[in-house]
Amino acid sequence: MCFDTYVIVGPPVFVTKPSTQRVKQGETALFKTQIDGWPTPKMSWLLNGKPLITKEDIQVQFDDKTGQANLTIQNVDLKQHAGSIICHLENLHGNQEETVQLDILVAPKIVTQLPQEQETVNGQDVMLRVIARGSPQPHVQWTFNNKFTVAENASVNEVKNEYQLLIKQATVAQNEGIYQVVLKNEVGEVLSTPCAVTVLGPVKLTRVRPTADIIDLKIGEKFEITVDIDVNDKEILLVSLNAFPY
Repeated sequence: MCFDTYVIVGPPVFVTKPSTQRVKQGETALFKTQIDGWPTPKMSWLLNGKPLITKEDIQVQFDDKTGQANLTIQNVDLKQHAGSIICHLENLHGNQEETVQLDILVAPKIVTQLPQEQETVNGQDVMLRVIARGSPQPHVQWTFNNKFTVAENASVNEVKNEYQLLIKQATVAQNEGIYQVVLKNEVGEVLSTPCAVTVLGPVKLTRVRPTADIIDLKIGEKFEITVDIDVNDKEILLVSLNAFPY
């Protein structure tokens, strides 16, 4: 009796597709898939278009009996590993690939803090800014005198990772005080150092002595002018000018 042997050939297929992974910085990312096809497809993994090669922190495993395959990336880093992961299959009858994402989660960190102090002149604009990093992009909330405030003029420069608050036409009554910013994402949050904003108001002469428009002076006689100055409606300065005419 004679038996014929049949081999079923076919192009590569994904029985179970890999899925996008969201992993915290420093932890391990694991991509799993199951494939089929005959001849057994050649498998390759790519990160942002570049082939991944097995090394200390990257392992590729494949069981040709079950078609199970794993890609393991240890100690993931936002700069090195975040992006698109491609699993590419190829044999004599065709090719197939799946693309997923490796999202690396990093708690917000402030790189450049707010200044400790910021001065502006009454009626002028002033810009407060911090530079911070985090993944995903942190949500920002500004505080004024320890209270959360709706910052209509807050903005984000995503290219520079810069978070800005524009204080328009600052006044002593509305804008002078302590500012801070809270940056938060799903991994954590951080509070900036405080910035004391001082608004310099117009200088007012409240009193000048002597009050006469014309003063007769004798040669060699001491002459004194005293001026009271009101600054920001807060501080009274006494200025004395001494003159000795020739």
